[in-house]
Amino acid sequence: MLIRVDKHCSIIFGNAALFPVGFKESEFPSFCNTLRKNIGLDTLIFNKQVHGIDGSIVTYNQPQGTIINVNNNDWHATQSSHVGLGIMTADCLPIVFYEPHSRTIAAAHAGWKGSAQGIV
Repeated sequence: MLIRVDKHCSIIFGNAALFPVGFKESEFPSFCNTLRKNIGLDTLIFNKQVHGIDGSIVTYNQPQGTIINVNNNDWHATQSSHVGLGIMTADCLPIVFYEPHSRTIAAAHAGWKGSAQGIV
């Protein structure tokens, strides 16, 4: 499901119909790269989620393409245009943040450990 927040930001929530390829399957990078191109993103980034509270800022100089398992983090944020932030969840929560004045978006993977440690 694609939700347009405003002219600068959209959020995609996937399910088995949108993501028929699992995160651990070899076809996942290719599938994400096709999805990235279809929705008009220059870059799509997934962190290696470790059920913690660490995160990273995605800067303007990220290479184009789909980047998977870039850091051992459970959140990332950006002000960059045409950059997608991917979060994979099973029994954890995806949390999306958006600040319209600075056009900052963030996505967090909140498991019970991260939630207990205050990831939000």
